[in-house]
Order: sequence, then C-alpha cells, then structure tokens
Amino acid sequence: RYYESDRYPWNQGERNEDLNLTDEITLPNGSKWSKETAGSSNAGRSGTVQVAHLEEVAFYPSSPTKDPTTAFLGSFYKDSPVSLGFVTSTANGASGFFYDTWNTKDNAWHKIFAAWFDFDDSQIPFVSAEERTRFEKSLNEEEMNERKIYNVTLEQLKWRRHIINTDYRGDSAKFRQEMPSNDQECFLLSSRPRFDMGA
Repeated sequence: RYYESDRYPWNQGERNEDLNLTDEITLPNGSKWSKETAGSSNAGRSGTVQVAHLEEVAFYPSSPTKDPTTAFLGSFYKDSPVSLGFVTSTANGASGFFYDTWNTKDNAWHKIFAAWFDFDDSQIPFVSAEERTRFEKSLNEEEMNERKIYNVTLEQLKWRRHIINTDYRGDSAKFRQEMPSNDQECFLLSSRPRFDMGA
C-alpha cells in the first residue's frame, strides 16, 4: 500500500512493479521500505533505518532480558535531522517500553494522545429533537462525567454508547481501555490490578 499510494514527485523514473514485493518495496529514488517482525532477534540488524514505524508496541513480546523494541531502536539512525520515527500503540498495562517511554519526561519522544472524541467519525446524529432530548435525559453518571470533563457533545455520547453496546457487550471499562479519554486511564484499565483503580 505504501508503494501504490506514493505520489511524491521523486523525478527519478517510473515505478517498477517488479520492486513492489510483499516484504520490501523500492521507491523510484532507491529508498527501501521493509517490514520486520517484533519477535525477530535480528529486526533492523546492520541497517541504517531513517524512517521507522513501530505499531502496537505495548503488545510486543518481551521479558526482563529481551525487548525487541530497544533492540530495533539500535539500528534506527535517530540522531539525523532527516530521520523520523513513530511508536504507536494502545495501552497494555502499566509496564513495558511503551508505558515507560510515555511516562518518562526527559526523553526525545514527542507524545501525542488521541482520545476517542478527537475523531470526526465518533458521533451519531439524532433523527429528531425529541430523540436528542430523550437521550440527554437517559445519560448515566459516567456519560455525564465525560460531558462535564471533556465537553463532548450528545452526538458523541450517542456514538460512545452505541459502540459500548455493540462492540464491547456493554462493558464501558473495556471501551475506556481501548478508546480512552485520557492518557492515564488507558494504562490503568489495561493492567490487572488487585484493587479497583478508579476507586
């Protein structure tokens, strides 16, 4: 998809479809894109990676003695002004590389958190004013808190309720883990604590 969607004017000839492989693509300027597996002990080895995208990092298999994220970052040429790195993930407990990196203030990563209500498609319009009024009267305490704290609209809360009921079988805690409102509850809710973290 990267190869097929690339529209940058490289001015170095036509794309060669023979170079559009499953595991590696070569762009007209000679740059190569390749994918690595997080479980691989050789990910990025002997490379000079200038653009990196590590996806769902919190779910990479790791142990106290082996972390594929830090192994890969050794091959990332991060000190160059032309390098670009993304580490994206949903939270998976209050431990590991993603959690530690997110909560460490003195590192070079720029942190961007996107709440569920930051996306334009996270809303469902009402078919009438009466339906909107009925919905507003039916808000539970958690929904009222979302409205008060994050200033979300009723249309957004209607979408939220719909997703909780259809995708998460009515489990609002699971929704808050997967689609959090802030960058702390996602880590707490995806942990396996002995006590109720909200309380």
